[in-house]
Amino acid sequence: MWCSTADEGATNPDNTNRGSRMMAALDRDFPSVVRRARYIVDVADYLRHWMSGQLAVNKSTLAAKFAWTARNGFDLRGLEGRGMSELLTKLPRRPVAVGETVGVLRRGALLDLGLRRNTPVVNSAYDTPASIPGAGISEPGSELLMSVGTSLGVYMIPNAQKASINNWPFRSDLIPGPWKTLFGGFEAGAQSIRILNDRVLLSCQAADKYGWLENEICTAEAACDAGVFALPFGGVHVRAPIHRPLRSFVGLGDELVPNDLHSLVAMRRGIAYFAAYCIDDLRSRGVSISAIHLVGGGSRSRSFCQLICDVCDLPVVNFGSSAAAVGAAIIARMALSPAEYHNSVTHLRQSRPRYQPLAGRRTLYDQGFLVFLRHLKSALVD
Repeated sequence: MWCSTADEGATNPDNTNRGSRMMAALDRDFPSVVRRARYIVDVADYLRHWMSGQLAVNKSTLAAKFAWTARNGFDLRGLEGRGMSELLTKLPRRPVAVGETVGVLRRGALLDLGLRRNTPVVNSAYDTPASIPGAGISEPGSELLMSVGTSLGVYMIPNAQKASINNWPFRSDLIPGPWKTLFGGFEAGAQSIRILNDRVLLSCQAADKYGWLENEICTAEAACDAGVFALPFGGVHVRAPIHRPLRSFVGLGDELVPNDLHSLVAMRRGIAYFAAYCIDDLRSRGVSISAIHLVGGGSRSRSFCQLICDVCDLPVVNFGSSAAAVGAAIIARMALSPAEYHNSVTHLRQSRPRYQPLAGRRTLYDQGFLVFLRHLKSALVD
């Protein structure tokens, strides 16, 4: 359930009550949306209990928990025989957040809602062409983002399939043994992790062969064992223009087809309140949330970013999935107050990267984005 009567006010009364009211309104107007949203929250609660040690988890329990998803046509065979709990006992148990990219930060944590771009979408805010299926760290322009991220002390590893396509120097010897075992079975979109000093960066890109849902569940399970708060949460992608029927996706791969703008607005408000609910829960457990990172076709709507900002009262970082590690390093290492950081993000929005054709592909940045990155790099403190 989103928030039962008994639970209301257990953490931050304002956030939980707002979430309950929003869910009630959605339940009245869009019952199918509510069924899926409540299922997502149920899964998030399950993972939180698991992480806190209040729930003993084994593979059969996990499989049963996601049986609803399996009945809806998703292949969960990758969950069998992985032994993640045993494999990951040596990883540091630190509270961070997980999405498409994860970092253990010096100061605060980055909550990545994981709004995905691995589904071809059109961005209604900028009327851009469809994004590339599976796009992310392998896109043109990632060379810059990789180098900037690494120079900021965050190690980035592209997934194995994309690495081979783009001739990345992907070295399996950099991946600790347990993760080789864990993700070695994926022929596409293999996952990887590297522990570097006091930071952990986890690249969790979807595997096209099995579908992103399976990888998301595997990643969420592994992340929880590593002390990471994981939200197995999809996002909202929109096909534009706005006057045509809107096709959206939200949470765990469930497909929704709202046919009017009202449905889309309600869905996005639901996501905003769900984010506030999760942020409040994290804070109640002592996790410092410095900013929210949004990636994905749906997240590139300025109105949606502003909604998340307003509801959660946090700055929103929104500049592409490949740049998540750069954003994490910025949050962790820049000597900025929240207001100053918010101004930096505003500056970024004013010189936002757009998807520009480059050799038949799309690139994450334009000249204004390059200037902004250089500005951030020069402002870093050790």
